[in-house]
Amino acid sequence: MVKTFDGIYLSVVDKNGRCRLPDNLRNALGESEEIEFAASLGMGNCLTMCDPELMDKRAEEFISSDLTDTDKVAFVRNFFPHRTIIKLDSKGRFIIPKALREAVNIQLEKEVYILGAGFWIEIWFKDNYEAARVKEIEDYSNAAVKFYASLGRQNTPKNLENSGRDDESSKRKTPAGNGPANNRGF
Repeated sequence: MVKTFDGIYLSVVDKNGRCRLPDNLRNALGESEEIEFAASLGMGNCLTMCDPELMDKRAEEFISSDLTDTDKVAFVRNFFPHRTIIKLDSKGRFIIPKALREAVNIQLEKEVYILGAGFWIEIWFKDNYEAARVKEIEDYSNAAVKFYASLGRQNTPKNLENSGRDDESSKRKTPAGNGPANNRGF
């Protein structure tokens, strides 16, 4: 079973390029003598780390078709040269190689955000993450609508008013007694 990661954590990259994986993320990996991740450039201006087998499998699937696609060529030219294995030491620390740090502007003795992002972990220089968050809010909202709709939560106030349902919940009245109640369906 593939492990999933969640949460957002603030950490510091020390003068040797080491960073500590937060306990919650480390605990999601279970007990193991040797923990390693495959790491490379992520989406946006961050690093991505995940299970090496998972990363290799997904990369192989992704590039196995139509390498005339310029987006895929750009991916191959940036992903594979930066791909490396990162190992945790007994204290949960790992070294971020200099080439990866430089590629995404991670600076020594500065703060980074470490995000559990489902099947992978992202590492962001603090300033880059905060700038990206501002730009991603609208994208998140659009994706969240799709996600919650997939869970059957399509009952927005507008949908309920226009649904034409005859059951008792659609006939509830507002406190003034005129019109449907503001039922958000949650």
